[in-house]
Amino acid sequence: MIVVLLAGLCAYPTWAGGSSFTFLCRSDTLQQVAPGATAEFYFTLTHTGSEDDVYRFDCRVLDSVPGWFVVCCVRGLCFEPGTPLYDTLAAGESDTTPHITIYTNATHGEERVGLRVTSMNEPQHTDSIAVRTRVGSGVAEDRTGSAGRVDHHGPLFDVLGRRVVVLRLNERRLGAGVYFVRPAGTKLVLR
Repeated sequence: MIVVLLAGLCAYPTWAGGSSFTFLCRSDTLQQVAPGATAEFYFTLTHTGSEDDVYRFDCRVLDSVPGWFVVCCVRGLCFEPGTPLYDTLAAGESDTTPHITIYTNATHGEERVGLRVTSMNEPQHTDSIAVRTRVGSGVAEDRTGSAGRVDHHGPLFDVLGRRVVVLRLNERRLGAGVYFVRPAGTKLVLR
């Protein structure tokens, strides 16, 4: 927090290093679906400021797959990416209606969509979340047992994409955690 001393008085600025809202995704930000299925991502916007505010939602397709379709909705109003939508919130109010739906087809690939929120009272306050939908080979839960034995072989990466180790079949030297085998992208959960 920034405090300014003026003639012995403390003046607190309206924005003291934080944002006037919080924005989060309540769904997994990566969803693998069957060809032709839909992926839905749900968000919550909470106004943490002291005065009513209007928020601008900008939805953009960042990486697209031919034939896939995206719809963004806020309070029952739906729009295609590239069309802004506005939402008014009272101080302390939350909105759980924002969501993105990605409609896929038989084309394998991964589509990435970003949703940016901007406070109209304080335009320097923005936040964004990118979500991804994948059809085809990619993330799949592994059937690894509690003994931690890995039934895959090849390079193993952590969630940040750093190579951890090269695995041999039935190797047991890994600790509990979430790992990814490449190039298939199989997700391993070791307990």
